[in-house]
Amino acid sequence: MNIKNISISVLLLMVLVFTSCTKSKEEKLQGQWERYNTSLNPFVVDTMQQEMWYFDNGNLKIYSREASGALKLNADLEYAMQVQKGRVAVVIQAKNSEDNNNPQLINAYLGSARIYQLTDTTLAMKGIETLIYYEFYRNK
Repeated sequence: MNIKNISISVLLLMVLVFTSCTKSKEEKLQGQWERYNTSLNPFVVDTMQQEMWYFDNGNLKIYSREASGALKLNADLEYAMQVQKGRVAVVIQAKNSEDNNNPQLINAYLGSARIYQLTDTTLAMKGIETLIYYEFYRNK
């Protein structure tokens, strides 16, 4: 085998590994996630900003939890999984939806976020452009 064939084989193997890793993480990501309050101010208990993110095969709906406990739709978005700099990332994009009536709020969610932890019950990711750190939990 010459160097060219070895290089092609290694490249194909890397593509297969990253594709498998992305698919596995996307399957784990599906469903409902409650977002932790990750405010940097220790005196802020931001119960009004609790969010629930619902990932469903490329669709992402973000709800806020009101004081009554009811959920209010904040954003109806799309997402895709990609490998960026060796980590799987969630790329969030806007979609045309009548539910998206607050562009300023929608823009806060857009962009790429690298996944740093993903288990059956915990999710942690950090925005690449925004540097926002997200932590979520899931009740099983």
